Amino acid sequence: MKQLCLAGTVWMLSSCAPDVMTDPATRIAYDVEQHVGQLGQEDGARLQLDRLTPRAPNECSGAFKAQFDRVGMLAVWCYNASGQVVGGGTTSYISRFIDLKETWVVDKKPGETLTMTLERRGGRAVVTAVR
Repeated sequence: MKQLCLAGTVWMLSSCAPDVMTDPATRIAYDVEQHVGQLGQEDGARLQLDRLTPRAPNECSGAFKAQFDRVGMLAVWCYNASGQVVGGGTTSYISRFIDLKETWVVDKKPGETLTMTLERRGGRAVVTAVR
């Protein structure tokens, strides 16, 4: 019974702190989802999202690579100071609220963040640039 209570407590706490149970790609997807509603509803409306990051406490704090793939997938690789992959993740969740018409692969140095530009086309938020 104690294990069941402990498991329930951990689950409840993790639902209050999304970084606890997510991977770097999912954190970026959640961030984009949180802000995509700011994009105007009329075709041609544009929005720039700044400071997108896969970082969480003690995770993905160095350089990283993000691939926004036209098939609707986001992959993130996190690197240590020696350039070795030490973490990462993938998600297709991002395709629920944005369309990717092409593939972008972006390398970021420690401390840098991503910038994404969205444009409303045919009622959908379409990625027009990732830097």
